[in-house]
Amino acid sequence: MRLETLVRTSIAAALAGRGAPVPVEIPVDRAARAEHGDLTSRIAFLLASGSSEPPPEIAARLAACLTDHPAFRKVEAVGGFVNFTLRPGVVQDVLRQILDDGPGYGRAGDGAGRRVQVEFMSSNPTGPLTIGDLRQAALGDVVAQLYAQLGWEVTREYYLNDEGRQMDLLARSLWARYRQARGSDEPIPDGGYHGEYLATIGAELAEVWGNALAVWDDTTRPVFRAEAVARMMAMIHEDLAAIGVRFDAWTK
Repeated sequence: MRLETLVRTSIAAALAGRGAPVPVEIPVDRAARAEHGDLTSRIAFLLASGSSEPPPEIAARLAACLTDHPAFRKVEAVGGFVNFTLRPGVVQDVLRQILDDGPGYGRAGDGAGRRVQVEFMSSNPTGPLTIGDLRQAALGDVVAQLYAQLGWEVTREYYLNDEGRQMDLLARSLWARYRQARGSDEPIPDGGYHGEYLATIGAELAEVWGNALAVWDDTTRPVFRAEAVARMMAMIHEDLAAIGVRFDAWTK
């Protein structure tokens, strides 16, 4: 059992034992300071809204009900908050449960039988992923993993835009690098891509193709476009794999 759940159920049982109403949500948080114990609850403030008693009095009476609970070394009311200090054995039991459950620890069935699609990347394949792209990938993957831990069937989607003017500029830029590797002074087009990664690829293509594609025309364009997209996608896959992010769907 999670420690927060242990405290919530203990508070609920104490309230029910006194014949008091039990709120649907019982707030439990980590204590901000060590002298306030391990966990704390502001339940007294919620209960005071429908009572003539002030929060400190409600907290004191609730703490008195929980003082002898076997899981708590100390239960103390401080200014309307109820602070809980756990017995060492309780924490050790949770650690044993974590080790026993392994990767399955913390999983729940709230989303069982339900599906969710998480789209969290849409970087165009025009070059290596940036730090910003990878940060977005990490954040999106965390969201997807949270859904999976709750039992949802998750589809991770990458929205891929490999059409339009930017891809034409990428293809023309790669062709220029290919020509430069063959000794030409072909310039990078206006608005094109100047990254050294294209120079490396262009040199590799020059070794394989020689001067066979020296003219930029309707035959050359689709060849370099397809090659550029394939190379960029390989780089993107490699970068994502390096941080442990995977996708189930690549949608155009």
